Amino acid sequence: MADAAFNFTTAVQRKILAVLWHDVQSFNTYRDCIKPKYFTKRIEMDICRILFDYYKKYNKPPTQDVLTEEILKLCESNSRAKKLESQYLEAIDEIANAELYDYEYIRDKILAFGKKQAMVDAIMEAAEVIEKGNIDDFSKVTKLIESAQMVGEDLNDLGLDYWDNYEERLASYQDEEDVIERFPTGMEAFDGVLKGGLGRTEMGVVLAPPGRGKTTFMINCGANALRLGKNVVHISLENNDAQIIRNYDLRMLGKNLEYIKNNLDKCYKSLGFAKRYSNGNLFIKKYPTKKVTVDNIRMYLNRLVAVKGIQLDMVIIDYGAILKPMTNWNDKRNTIESNYEDMRALADEFNVALWTGAQGNRMSLSKKVVTMEDLAEAFAIANTSDVMIALCQTVREKTDGVMRAFVTKNRDGIDGILLKGKIDYESKKLTLDEDVTRSMLSDSDDDEDEDDGWKDTGRKSKRVKEE
Repeated sequence: MADAAFNFTTAVQRKILAVLWHDVQSFNTYRDCIKPKYFTKRIEMDICRILFDYYKKYNKPPTQDVLTEEILKLCESNSRAKKLESQYLEAIDEIANAELYDYEYIRDKILAFGKKQAMVDAIMEAAEVIEKGNIDDFSKVTKLIESAQMVGEDLNDLGLDYWDNYEERLASYQDEEDVIERFPTGMEAFDGVLKGGLGRTEMGVVLAPPGRGKTTFMINCGANALRLGKNVVHISLENNDAQIIRNYDLRMLGKNLEYIKNNLDKCYKSLGFAKRYSNGNLFIKKYPTKKVTVDNIRMYLNRLVAVKGIQLDMVIIDYGAILKPMTNWNDKRNTIESNYEDMRALADEFNVALWTGAQGNRMSLSKKVVTMEDLAEAFAIANTSDVMIALCQTVREKTDGVMRAFVTKNRDGIDGILLKGKIDYESKKLTLDEDVTRSMLSDSDDDEDEDDGWKDTGRKSKRVKEE
């Protein structure tokens, strides 16, 4: 491919090699932006490859003699390279003696060169994917382009220096409730445990057996965020969008369907008032089960942000285990683990609080207290999540509309707490307003033979000690 196609002349490409060769700091800064295959001609490709291999092995640049020796070895072993031996040696001499009075300009060119060549490389690879015509691989195209766009983006990000501005940082703790923005669920006791709610970049997982209220829990989180003027996206992989939007209507109004049918005027006014004063948005998107990947959701969120011109605050994915994996694994456990890891990355990328669900196993249907040990799909979900809450109900409690919830993980605070509240299945209202941890401990101590799952949590002594 001709130099003109890349807009980087051979002279500039050789000066890029000179900077990488002679300046260790520049090499360490830009090494992830450059690949040997980015160079236009074979001579520069091979010199770059030898430089990189030597740096990798010895953590320092080679001398001119060493570089010359490696090129001569290459020419001896490769007949095609042998024909270019004199040009290789001429190039080495030019790079070794390059005048770098335009050093700053060339350093800037390294980044521009790497970004452009990465994009060209990605486009060519994407074209091959498209040409093969396998629709299941089309999500790779987006990933290839996004990876190319990220080349060099974090060059100047060396992390946070702990000692920088520590006085201002400490003083800010007087005024700020937390270092990240948190979104209350509206469930008073639970929000107290979470110090205000699930925070941006965090992933919360609600664990429960089938039919125990995972979707209702997440709708409560979404509805409360909407009332507070936040921008919420609800991705449904099970219920159709008409069901989900109806459930939000019920929760926002706090009324059952029969009431809405008989009191339309009041309901119009109530929702109109909420719309006028919340300034929040709720977008509901239905996808077929096992037909959409996290990458597909990422593309949708990017499109939504671009078209609506908004910042997202909360994303709900109902639920992670029935997403299509971005990587094909041989076993279900790895497939599910990767889905939750990808969702966790999505929360970080879009700077949102992300709620999703996880299925409890068959034993969790009859347990008095459900814990992370009752994960039916993959225990690693517990490692990936920042917050995990398990919904617990006996048959009697479900009939009575009583809900208990065990905070089985809370990365940024205390866990091992049992909360109690009410669930109204007709209005979709869920409350968790009472901490019943101490009474539950007493109950389990009184009945040593009852296997309610509580003793397995390992939290008893911690909770008693703190109270």
